Amino acid sequence: MEFLEVHGLKGIAAIISANELTNQSFELEMMGKSENIDSIQLLLPDFFKYMQKVKLCAENFIEEHA
Repeated sequence: MEFLEVHGLKGIAAIISANELTNQSFELEMMGKSENIDSIQLLLPDFFKYMQKVKLCAENFIEEHA
């Protein structure tokens, strides 16, 4: 049940206001539930880019406020 992992990430993204990551997590979750593997594969590259962007922002924030 990999969509459960996306569900958790969606919640975390929403908490930190990473809206695009939240939206894409929701899309992936719905695609997973409907077993739409082809669409998942198409969305993953952009999804990973947004994850990297959020990660970099979080690292910068921590570095500035540590």
